[in-house]
Amino acid sequence: SVTFRSSSVLRLGAFDRLRKRMLRFAPAKQQGDSVVVRVKGFVRFAECGQEPYLYQQSWRHVEVQLWSLCPGGKTAGGEDVIDPGVQLVVIGRNLDPEGLTRAL
Repeated sequence: SVTFRSSSVLRLGAFDRLRKRMLRFAPAKQQGDSVVVRVKGFVRFAECGQEPYLYQQSWRHVEVQLWSLCPGGKTAGGEDVIDPGVQLVVIGRNLDPEGLTRAL
């Protein structure tokens, strides 16, 4: 697995290219290929007011939800219950941690 944490926000275009790349890896076409089984975490985009989104990917199924709309997404005072920035975990086989990190 690869864990990515950053206090920075992401650019939507760069993340979309990475998302498409990860979808190509599910499932592997040949022995030894990278396989992305699951991705889960919180992302924030510069183009979206830096609101946190819950990102989930299981094989080719992708779900993105505005975190403030999720149950428990905000405290009673309206504060986010997650750290600022980006937190993603990519689970799979034969992953390239440096390549995934560079893509973000």
